[in-house]
Amino acid sequence: MVSLPGPAMNPFPSDFNGFPENKKLLWYRPNSAIYVKLIVMLGKCKQPKRANSLFQAMIDEGCDVNQESYIALLSVYSRSGLFRKAFSILKVMKNTPNCHPDVYTYSILIKSCLHFHEFDKVQSLLSEMFSRGVNPNTFTYNTPIDAYGKAKRFADMESTLVEMLRQRESEMKGVLVMMESKGCEPDKITYRTMITAYNMNGMSNHVKELRLMLSSVGKSDSR
Repeated sequence: MVSLPGPAMNPFPSDFNGFPENKKLLWYRPNSAIYVKLIVMLGKCKQPKRANSLFQAMIDEGCDVNQESYIALLSVYSRSGLFRKAFSILKVMKNTPNCHPDVYTYSILIKSCLHFHEFDKVQSLLSEMFSRGVNPNTFTYNTPIDAYGKAKRFADMESTLVEMLRQRESEMKGVLVMMESKGCEPDKITYRTMITAYNMNGMSNHVKELRLMLSSVGKSDSR
């Protein structure tokens, strides 16, 4: 039996298809929120050139370029592995009032760098966050911990956890779990991710130690 070819796949979201035509209608008014939504969608389709064209069109039509729109374009580039362009957007944000990169901006970049195994860039981004007073949250740390574990980079995985704990260091007691003051603390996902990575590689001593730490997290949560 010969199978008939199906309809051609459209690589662009349905919201995007009618957008250029809608701009010709009398009722059309430029709206930055619509542009941002479409840029994000094109990022998911890995269409950085079209996303950049939309970003330029948004500027040409007089829409406000804010933190959200910069983050959307940065996300498009980072998802496609275009880190030179992604970091250039980050630089623009750092020099633009009211558009400074926040923890969400850095977390997007860190996740993409890890996806493409750009591990050196991750450490640089984390250092920059600290220098700019942007506190990483638990998600920011869990992402590299997971990636380092899968890549068998256990030294990096452990140092990331130590950095989490150091974020809440007390002057009197040395190293504590610094997250009460910084709003960031290793959670059950953090420890379980590391336990899984160690189990897969037969590192039982590390597993036992982390399970003890995980049980203490469970007790504190139940209080």
